[in-house]
Amino acid sequence: MTTKVEHKHDPRILAIHKLRVNLQSLVAESRIIRREERRAGIVYRCELHTHRVTTVREETRYTHLALGFVRGRSYQQIERNAHKAPELKRLLRKINDKGATYWGYGIYKVSEDVVKQWLVEQ
Repeated sequence: MTTKVEHKHDPRILAIHKLRVNLQSLVAESRIIRREERRAGIVYRCELHTHRVTTVREETRYTHLALGFVRGRSYQQIERNAHKAPELKRLLRKINDKGATYWGYGIYKVSEDVVKQWLVEQ
């Protein structure tokens, strides 16, 4: 005799999985670009390096911050000694774009005030 187990759909867990997948793909992209840097000529190597260090690295940072926010970690647990404070609008967009908009039973957008408060909490 088998018993049927019902699983409650938790949108927060879905958001965590989406952000983890996004983080893993960004890490893989960085590795691929680094490998291509070695193969490319001097002119292209510099452009690839710049793309990896600026665009991909910053996107990875914001994904990591959004993942920590959704998991309920404090900002201080994630980044203790950040040289540059995160851009509020960009972080808010990352949190709301990757599935964190479906918390609860209705559609819920994380407000700017909530993220501001999260950034300054100790």
